Amino acid sequence: MNSLCDIHLDDLGREEQLEEAKEAQLHNKTALVSLSLFFNDDDTKMEIHENILEALQPHDTLKSLVISGYCGRSISPSWMVSLINLRKLLLRRSNDYETLPPLGKLLP
Repeated sequence: MNSLCDIHLDDLGREEQLEEAKEAQLHNKTALVSLSLFFNDDDTKMEIHENILEALQPHDTLKSLVISGYCGRSISPSWMVSLINLRKLLLRRSNDYETLPPLGKLLP
């Protein structure tokens, strides 16, 4: 499982997925270069969305991150600034966020 380079997760946002997100330990997947997270658009689950996103911390080798349907207040999990190799960030079907991550590192 550590050799996966692309991971695509659908229908995120259910409370029981928080523990699964922690157990995934994406931060240990050194070959991961592309991560797509598709949340379930349920804006009543704001805190669950935020906690799942925080738990899905990828390894800093990540180059592409897609987040869709995320209903949290902020799209700035604590790990976002550590993605020093990130070159593509795509936010789709998302709320008006109170904060965004620093995007200066996205430049080549």
